[in-house]
Amino acid sequence: MASFLKENDGLLQLSLRMFTLNPLAHCACLTVILRKVIMNVVSHPDEPKYRTVKLSNKIIQQKIVALHGGVEFLRSMNFRRATEQREQLLRIADGNVDISWLELGVATLDSFSAGLKVSTTSTSTLTSTSTSNATKRPMAPCTLQIVLPTGHTIRAGFELDETVEDVYNFVDYCRTDGARQRGIESFMLVDASTSPPCELTNELRKQSLREAGMAPRCKLLIKKEKRLDAPGVFQDRPDDKIAREEADRVERDRQDVMEKLMLEKKRAEREAIKMERERAIHSFHEDRKDADRRADFELRKQARLDYEAGWRQRINMVSREEETQVISTMQQEVEQVEQVEQVEQTKTTPEVNEEPTGEKK
Repeated sequence: MASFLKENDGLLQLSLRMFTLNPLAHCACLTVILRKVIMNVVSHPDEPKYRTVKLSNKIIQQKIVALHGGVEFLRSMNFRRATEQREQLLRIADGNVDISWLELGVATLDSFSAGLKVSTTSTSTLTSTSTSNATKRPMAPCTLQIVLPTGHTIRAGFELDETVEDVYNFVDYCRTDGARQRGIESFMLVDASTSPPCELTNELRKQSLREAGMAPRCKLLIKKEKRLDAPGVFQDRPDDKIAREEADRVERDRQDVMEKLMLEKKRAEREAIKMERERAIHSFHEDRKDADRRADFELRKQARLDYEAGWRQRINMVSREEETQVISTMQQEVEQVEQVEQVEQTKTTPEVNEEPTGEKK
């Protein structure tokens, strides 16, 4: 925790110096939104969404990323860069939320904002022309560009009454080598804005920035010196840079692999859902076909039964008609036989009556 506080304390001091590089109105807006972000984390330390800042967000881009010191202040509050689905984030990891440190950051912002209100009140009597110019220029009357040994730069704002010693202390305070020993620096600042470049030695350290001719802006180089107790000073030591770049590359590769695995997992899930849907549709179609086949079979069966029932009915009707016809034929034959018998009886009856009459003669 001690190393964490030292590193983030240096970033906090750097961010405060960078705040003054913004115009007054932008700086006031920056402190307000930074305070809101930190207070959300303090109020909801267990909620990941409050511990994540999306750098692609339009408001974050305009009011934090585009202004000096915004990202640096969040990094001082233990926000770390991360990538999620190719989107750049600043996030506090689980277990790294230090409420007391965040509250100290909020108190620092409040103190800085109070100073802004005082400066706003003192400049309220300016004319309209000077006010419009003041809204565009940085708050700090002196801007220093400090070039690190690797070529990276640090930009910070200073007052004209501050001394060169304050610049040395600031540079030494922003180091992250873990060995801040006041008065035993392992570097020297060189004013590169003069020709030839001028080393800011001990004789010049007590001079103010106005007296040293560094206003309104100046470019300083760091000349490293050997130091036994800290052979590698500054956060941008070449070996540290190589190790950091290698760690960043490994982290990017790991994130790319994780993203590919996530994409493959989502693709497999989509394929499984698609296959399940196709299987359900196929099963539905098969069920419909079976239902249609069963309905057709029932219709055919009913039609066959109806046909057989009609056929039997027609057979029964034909058999009854034939029976009636046979009975009528038999009745006609019986009537014919009876008629024949009657005729025969009528023929035989006179012959029997004539025989007695013949005997009498």
